Amino acid sequence: MSDVILVYPKTGNDVKNATVELPLSLLSIAGSLKTEGYNVKFIDARLDDNWQGHLEKELSAHPLLVCVSSMTGLQIKYALDVSKFVKENTPNGIKVLWGGAHATLMPHQTVQHDMIDAIVIGEGEIPIVNTAKALENGSDLEQVKDIAFKKKDGTIIFTPKGELPDVNQLPDLAYDLVNVEEYVKSGGTNMQRSLPFVTSRGCPYRCTFCSTPSMTRFKWRPMNADLAYERVSKLVQKYKLDFIRFYDENFTSNPQRANELADRINGDFKWYIQARMDNLLLFDLNRLEKNGLSIVQPGVESGSDRILQMIHKGEGVDTMMKANRKLAETGIQAHYNFMMGFPTETYEEVMQTVDLALKFIEENKNAYIAGLYVFTPYLGTPLFDFAVQNGFKVPQDLEGWSDFYRQSVSCNPWAMERMEMFQNIAMTSKLVDGKYMKQYFSNTKIPKFIFDAVSWHYKRKWKKHEFKRDTGVKILEYYTRKKFGWV
Repeated sequence: MSDVILVYPKTGNDVKNATVELPLSLLSIAGSLKTEGYNVKFIDARLDDNWQGHLEKELSAHPLLVCVSSMTGLQIKYALDVSKFVKENTPNGIKVLWGGAHATLMPHQTVQHDMIDAIVIGEGEIPIVNTAKALENGSDLEQVKDIAFKKKDGTIIFTPKGELPDVNQLPDLAYDLVNVEEYVKSGGTNMQRSLPFVTSRGCPYRCTFCSTPSMTRFKWRPMNADLAYERVSKLVQKYKLDFIRFYDENFTSNPQRANELADRINGDFKWYIQARMDNLLLFDLNRLEKNGLSIVQPGVESGSDRILQMIHKGEGVDTMMKANRKLAETGIQAHYNFMMGFPTETYEEVMQTVDLALKFIEENKNAYIAGLYVFTPYLGTPLFDFAVQNGFKVPQDLEGWSDFYRQSVSCNPWAMERMEMFQNIAMTSKLVDGKYMKQYFSNTKIPKFIFDAVSWHYKRKWKKHEFKRDTGVKILEYYTRKKFGWV
């Protein structure tokens, strides 16, 4: 039986082979625990309809600790369900520890909850191992860094910050704790058999809408190219993969390291990265493509230079257009993300973003509009503070954060008057270039000319800046909300 139980709750948007990803963070923590000699059980409630039964069985062996991960939003509700289940089924008081983005960014409110005994603030490998050791030895939790916990009298203690783990010294992920095949994605976006992998943590940039810098203490920490290649190639071989999705926040932060890893891969498999447009101009893209780069997904964010400056993006529209044209000279797919609904953003600036998206797909046949998303004020960001000052109502308890929906215009009081327009743009952004439709429905008998007709229809509306919801949008919105969680 287990010494430590790791639970990943449902998110409310859990579609196998579509939205359910390999839980990299918990499997990394599990790897560290196993290296220290602990027996670990992992329960993924997204895929396990009988998670209560399996959890109850593990609890009967009186483990040291139950660790629950949660992001801000609906997952909090399901994480609280897990915590309540543990408390109701362990009268001897097994400790419940929360980790993840929300606990890190809202530590005081989170640790105060009756169903939670302790939280990890930041990355969990070191503090969770040290918490397990303290509970095992009966020693004081105040000696464990990077946590907050309740004492028996209810007093809440926040311990000092510790050192961030060296990603080159962490053990490999504990893939043996899960049925990896359940997380392998295939088809859809031409990725064949694919899994995610992360070769670095953090980001060296300071975009004011992004919580990653504050989550990772404003540091970028890369795995060296040799170790990254060793581990990812082992993953590819063991699970017979064709494609790796590198989920680094910015794979291209260090061009020398990125090129070294690309050269080691040498086309053995296809791969995906997230990257900045200005970074891409520093690379020989043909070299990357030869080495297997198939898809790059930059965050363009806005077509307005003023907005880009406001969010400290550090790159302008001209730079992005140059990068798109450079990508157009290769066979690399570019999947572009955009945002709208920023504070102070004007209607004209929203239309500049729409026009830039259209320009990209006109100048690059391999360009995709991945989506135009509604800006959400994330915890731990300068724009969150701005949002609060301008009418955003901060939930007063943990349950309230369950209703925080990352694509909801209701999070942006200043954007409510444009709600219908934003929802229409967000929905039709998946249809304008037609490529996603053809890929997601590639296994159906729907004639391809249908997708071409839909694409032509909405591209024409975009060019005219016509964004009223028609019947087609309402039907597609209902379907995609239900199936993929889009918008």
